[in-house]
Amino acid sequence: MRKRILRDYVLVVSAALLCGFLIFYLVVSNIMMDSTRRDLEYVLETVQSIPVENLVEQKDGLSDSLRGDDSRLTIIDEEGNVLLDSDVSGQLENHLEREEVQMALNSADGMGYAVRDSQTMNMKMMYVALYSKSQHAIYRMAIPYQGLESYAMTLLPVAAISFAVALLIAIVLSSKSARSVTRPLREIGSAIRESQSEGTPLKFRTFEYDELNEIATTIEQMENEINHYLKKLKSEKKIRQEFFDNASHELKTPLTSIRGYGELLRSGVVNDPKQAQECVDRILKETTHMTALITDILMISRLEGNDVVEKKADIALRPAVEEICKSFSPLANEHRVMLEMQCETLCVHMSQKHIEQLIGNLISNAIKYNHEGGTVDVLIRRQENLLVITVEDSGIGISKEDEKHIFERFYRVDKGRSRKIGGTGLGLSIVKHIVRYYQGKIDLFSRENIGTTITVTLPDVIVDEPKDAAKTE
Repeated sequence: MRKRILRDYVLVVSAALLCGFLIFYLVVSNIMMDSTRRDLEYVLETVQSIPVENLVEQKDGLSDSLRGDDSRLTIIDEEGNVLLDSDVSGQLENHLEREEVQMALNSADGMGYAVRDSQTMNMKMMYVALYSKSQHAIYRMAIPYQGLESYAMTLLPVAAISFAVALLIAIVLSSKSARSVTRPLREIGSAIRESQSEGTPLKFRTFEYDELNEIATTIEQMENEINHYLKKLKSEKKIRQEFFDNASHELKTPLTSIRGYGELLRSGVVNDPKQAQECVDRILKETTHMTALITDILMISRLEGNDVVEKKADIALRPAVEEICKSFSPLANEHRVMLEMQCETLCVHMSQKHIEQLIGNLISNAIKYNHEGGTVDVLIRRQENLLVITVEDSGIGISKEDEKHIFERFYRVDKGRSRKIGGTGLGLSIVKHIVRYYQGKIDLFSRENIGTTITVTLPDVIVDEPKDAAKTE
């Protein structure tokens, strides 16, 4: 990279120097041409004051005076006939169509000029013509003109030395500039390799160039994002492993029980029909528990799948909640807990299954982890565009330490109570995933031996009253 920068830098400088010399050549050439032309114009303005007849009579003396600086004076009449030429004595061809003559005749100031090879003198000449209306003649001065070409041998060594010095300076500066650019890049590469080998976080110094600082900052951000992503993958891997371990354990217990009762029945040891019926009932109970557990696992799996879209409908919320509470009345009576419900008349656009799982799991936990004679209050209301669901109980409460884990899979606050009351241990985890699916939030407030309040807030699910035919998607 350094060699490439050095090469490009030298090429650019060389091109700039060549362009500079070319521009210098053109500018100086034009200056020399203008200066020579003005000098000849001054001579012509002086000469035109002398009558043509006098100049013709003094031709010999005029030729001698002009020969010293190689100047040539020509006087031409309005028809193009040469009246006088200081260098040529014989008859000359008509000069009317000469460029400088035509320019002088047609210009407002009567001046015309041209630079060309002279057929008469066999050299490159500058011609300046002045049309004098009073004399009815064109005065023309000519002088050998080579421009900067005459100074080529003098200027070429100077230009070559200047070019070489400038190129040398360019090489030195470009080498220094290349080092200043490539050194930080090498530092960045070295820091990345060191970070990979030692496992330390990347941290770059502040560089001289903003572009390099931007690159360094971007690399640091990318490393942070990659580390965050890797930590997330490790965390998800750990969660999945714990989930499978817990699921295996939860499934193993009822399977062991089912197998034990099945082998007991098959062995023929149980002869009493009553005992046999108890074994069958136990097998059915464990089977029901396994079915509920698998159903909850599938529900969480569907909620975690971002590509899964649940079927939604416009649902009248109050009748749906009344049905949910009615289904939990036997459980409330069994635990001697009073279940009360208040729900505003609302219509929501949600999945029926999500409503049942969300409210049902909150009520189920509030009943199961309650005191005998306790209460469970369900309050559902609208707050602007938010659906607010609050379930409050007077149960055993949750400690601050347990609050951090209460929504994790298979987590139980009271392990002994959990074994007695049953359940899959996935209820509140399902609640959390449903709330996340609707981009809502969940708040928990609890005090041990006083009770727990869980508030779920869901945005943009409330719609107008449903029509006769439910709108689904």
